[in-house]
Amino acid sequence: MIGIFVTFNIKPSCLEQFMGASYGDAKGSVSNEPGCFRFDILKDQKISNRVHFYEVYKDQAAVEAHIKYPHYIKWRSEVKEFFENEPEITFMETAEFPIYSSVDLWVQQKNHMVNQIKS
Repeated sequence: MIGIFVTFNIKPSCLEQFMGASYGDAKGSVSNEPGCFRFDILKDQKISNRVHFYEVYKDQAAVEAHIKYPHYIKWRSEVKEFFENEPEITFMETAEFPIYSSVDLWVQQKNHMVNQIKS
């Protein structure tokens, strides 16, 4: 499993548009990408125009496939002018603990998230 933590500093006048476009990317990622298990959008509590994404993918192939999906391409074209600077990206590997972070639990969570999106 590969985790990605991305930090964006968004131009304050573009924050609402950025968030709207990002919800579309998150929904598309979890709903349409078999290898995307999680996509959280988090607003910084102290810096109002800072947004973080936390994403979890099955493997490197799923990470590489993410940027080829139509929802990502659309998102990227919509938000490219909103950044104050280049996003900071941190790649992580999830620990393979048998209870907390097992592949089975990620798959179960994904199924639940997809069902919630469809509701």
